[in-house]
Amino acid sequence: MTEKSPFKGLPQEAQKIVPIREVFDGPLLPFSYTLKLDATIIDRKNKLELKTKIGDKAIDVGRKLLAIHPSGGRLRISENGLVIGFEKDQWVVIGSVAASEWFDTGSNS
Repeated sequence: MTEKSPFKGLPQEAQKIVPIREVFDGPLLPFSYTLKLDATIIDRKNKLELKTKIGDKAIDVGRKLLAIHPSGGRLRISENGLVIGFEKDQWVVIGSVAASEWFDTGSNS
């Protein structure tokens, strides 16, 4: 029997204090995303754009992340909503998101 993950989804509110640019070595959710230079965010597995889930607010999220991570590229998410970007061969914190600002990440996704 497979044990279900206790993870239920991202927090309802984004973290207010975020350790921007700190190296992140904690656990990550099993999802991968791409931040494009036009502020589009795409789920790498199913090729869906974040805009299809949350509308034009997705571009605001993308712009916020590009302000910290201007090269775009690969993104990951921690269980507590930290957005992690790949930079100089390591994963670093580039922001945080709430459940309403991101793709579905609950245990049934």
